[in-house]
Amino acid sequence: MSKWIQSSEITYWSAVELAVSVPWFMVQLRKNSTLKETSDMLLSGVDDLLRLMETQASDECEVTSVSLVSPAHMNGGTGWKLEPLAALWEAEEPDAEGQTADVYELTSGTCYARSALGTPLDSLRKVQVIADFR
Repeated sequence: MSKWIQSSEITYWSAVELAVSVPWFMVQLRKNSTLKETSDMLLSGVDDLLRLMETQASDECEVTSVSLVSPAHMNGGTGWKLEPLAALWEAEEPDAEGQTADVYELTSGTCYARSALGTPLDSLRKVQVIADFR
């Protein structure tokens, strides 16, 4: 599995306590198309997800599904939710030139935004797709 993450500093844990409520990604990989062997990975950031998407083209792995694991403050519920992700978007903050925000489009059509400045989704501008999982 470490060749897909491309890091020599991997440690495997049986439990992790989350210090902050930020979105995660649950990714299912097909390791070998002939054997149909799959593996699930929990990734902590957009950069990790994008890096994994880039490696799937060159390695013997294929991303078969991506889900967003969102905290309650993002999904409007009372706890964490695991929902299929359709696309990942990048948007510009209207009041901070060069600052970007992440927009998560679910397969249901719902969108969530993660803005360091707390900007609501409908106030972000110049939104562009950076990864499409459909």
